[in-house]
Amino acid sequence: MAVKDQRTVERELLNPPAHRTGGTVGDDVMTVHKVRDGKPLCGAVGSVDVWQRRVTCSACLASEWPPDSRPGG
Repeated sequence: MAVKDQRTVERELLNPPAHRTGGTVGDDVMTVHKVRDGKPLCGAVGSVDVWQRRVTCSACLASEWPPDSRPGG
């Protein structure tokens, strides 16, 4: 496994790739979902606010992107 240098790690944390976008849904600002095209992957319903935060929704973490929407796929 390759080790990333500090600068690369910082760049990825501050500017996550589009396919790693997270967001909160509705009034729940503590649960962060994987978001694709403005919709949470797990199907949560409500208005979505996109954040650059680590995903915490267990359903989103357990889910996979559909094969046709994976980056480079």
